[in-house]
Amino acid sequence: MRLNILVAALAVATATTAHAGTYEIDYTSQNPAIYGDVIVTASDTPAGGPFTVTGITGSRGTDTITALSSYAGSDQLVYAADPYFDLSGVSFSTASSGDFNLYTSNGSYYELSSNLDPVGYPSNGVPVSITISAVPEPASIAVLAVGILGLGVMLRSRRGIAATCT
Repeated sequence: MRLNILVAALAVATATTAHAGTYEIDYTSQNPAIYGDVIVTASDTPAGGPFTVTGITGSRGTDTITALSSYAGSDQLVYAADPYFDLSGVSFSTASSGDFNLYTSNGSYYELSSNLDPVGYPSNGVPVSITISAVPEPASIAVLAVGILGLGVMLRSRRGIAATCT
């Protein structure tokens, strides 16, 4: 019984308020060559954002994303709810395919390519479908692990009590 109280106290003591600092962005297009799996790190702001993107990794097609870019006048903002980007969008550079910008216009998502449009005019974007999700923080995963461990300890101790009663 004391162990159960100790585990519960530990879980409460280590619990922190969750905030999304990292987002995974997956996008595809009707053109099979246009797709991406992007992880962005963003500043902490109140729920709903906008969150300022401070780092980026992942891939665009078969090319590696190397850094954030100022292509197409990007403001590097991402929102927690749809629409996830504004007209300025989020821009990034790749190892060998140039710069790209993901943005929203008239309720739809687009990708711009510096190879096709060096200036970055929004009217030249290719329509894409986007899925964005918050990546869980390590602290949230730790709280979950402590809770599962506590349940295991509690079930084990109950089996021990049941065995001694029979």
